[in-house]
Amino acid sequence: MKKLFILFCIVIPIIGNGQSMTENPMNQEIQTLKRELKRSKSNLFEANKKINDLENKLTEISQLLILSIDSLNKVNIETKADVNRNFEVQAQNERAVNLALDGFQKKFEEQNRTMEGVKATLEKQWNQQLIIYLVLLLLAAAGVFFGIRISNNQTIEKYQSTWDKFNEYIIKRNN
Repeated sequence: MKKLFILFCIVIPIIGNGQSMTENPMNQEIQTLKRELKRSKSNLFEANKKINDLENKLTEISQLLILSIDSLNKVNIETKADVNRNFEVQAQNERAVNLALDGFQKKFEEQNRTMEGVKATLEKQWNQQLIIYLVLLLLAAAGVFFGIRISNNQTIEKYQSTWDKFNEYIIKRNN
């Protein structure tokens, strides 16, 4: 490492003295550095200008974002309120439907009881009419039976009297 360092120290002055004397190399380097410095300052100015523009845009976007978040929060609150109102309305509607169904069920049960009562009344009336028809049929049969019997008795009596008259006539004639 020492050897390299010594070699470096020897070679550098030799190379440095080997430059031409036409123009001062330091001036050229200074001029180049000044141009680069100007370009860098210009680039730095443009970069600062862009940074300022971006900061302004970022501020505007931040404000818009804050306004949007506030608006979304308001909409979210309104939506929650609407949802809560809708739930309340739905609960009220459900209660109303339940009450209507209860009323319908009561009316349906009442109608069933009425129908059972009507059915029982109709069966009772049918049974009564059937009994009345049977009694009337029996009375009619008894009436027909007794009517026929009376008619037969009358007819037998009539024929008996006619037969008796005929026999008397025959006996009178034979005597």
